[in-house]
Amino acid sequence: TTEVKTYIEEFLGGETIRALYTMLAAVSGVLLIACANVANLVLARAAGRTRELAVRSAIGATRWRLVRQMLAEVLLLSGVGAGLGLAIAQTAIAAFNRAIVDTSPPFWLDIRIDATVLAFVTAASLLAALAAGLLPAWRASSADLGAIMNDEGRSTGLRLGRLSRGLVVAELALSFGLLVVSGLVI
Repeated sequence: TTEVKTYIEEFLGGETIRALYTMLAAVSGVLLIACANVANLVLARAAGRTRELAVRSAIGATRWRLVRQMLAEVLLLSGVGAGLGLAIAQTAIAAFNRAIVDTSPPFWLDIRIDATVLAFVTAASLLAALAAGLLPAWRASSADLGAIMNDEGRSTGLRLGRLSRGLVVAELALSFGLLVVSGLVI
C-alpha cells in the first residue's frame, strides 16, 4: 500500500492531492450543514408530534421503540437523498464521458460509479442519518408524559429551544467557515 501511495503522489503531485483533500473537506462541511438542518427539521417535527409520542408511550411503547421509529423516518429520508444523489451523479458522469470521448482520453481515465462508490455513499448516508436523527429522536422520546397529556392542545411539553438554537448556530458557523475558506481558495 505504501508503494501505491508513493506512485499516486508521484503521478498526481502533492498539490493535486492537497486540492482533492480540500474539496473533500468542503463537501464534508456541506454534509454537516445538511445534517444540522435535517436534525432541526426532525426536532420541529417531533415537537409537533409530542402528543402522538406520549400516547404511544402511554399504551406501552418503550423509549427505544420510539427512537427506532423516528430513526427509521430519518433513514428513509437519507436513503432517498442518497438515491437521488447517485442518480444525478450517474447522469453527470455519463454527460462528462460523452463530452470527453472526442479528446482521446487516456486509458486510465475511467470515471464510473462502482462498488466502492456505492459502499461509501451507503456508509455516508447511514452516518448522516444517525448524526441527524439520533439526538432529536432521543430527546423527543424523553419528554414528560404527564405534562404532555395535561397540556390542553398546546405542544409545549417538548422543550427543544436550546438544542434547536444550537443547531442553527452550528449551521451558521459551518456556513461562514466554508464561505471564508472558499474565498481564500479562490
